[in-house]
Amino acid sequence: MSQENLEAFRRSIEAANRRDLDGLPEELDPAGREGARQAVRELLEAFPDFQLDISEARVLGDQVLGIGRIHAHGAASGVEIDSFYAYLVRFKDGKGIWVRSFIHPQDLEAAGLQG
Repeated sequence: MSQENLEAFRRSIEAANRRDLDGLPEELDPAGREGARQAVRELLEAFPDFQLDISEARVLGDQVLGIGRIHAHGAASGVEIDSFYAYLVRFKDGKGIWVRSFIHPQDLEAAGLQG
């Protein structure tokens, strides 16, 4: 199942980067799909050109940790963001059931995930 989880994780990042609000939730448990759509809508309102560049993905049991960078400009301010970013997604039956994001490498270390 770990390979399937990794592939689902990668598909979800690709869907988010192309603003596919229908494709992204397909990788998630049905109970969280509308919440995921809303979260991406809000992200796009604040940062319409965001891109997640995941340079490393690790399978950690039933979880996948993706580490990389986020690139974006604020819609209102125009301020550029080019920053560390990581996602930890827990999977059950090939669907994401829980997501946590990290904005600092030391947050990974504090969570025992070492960046």
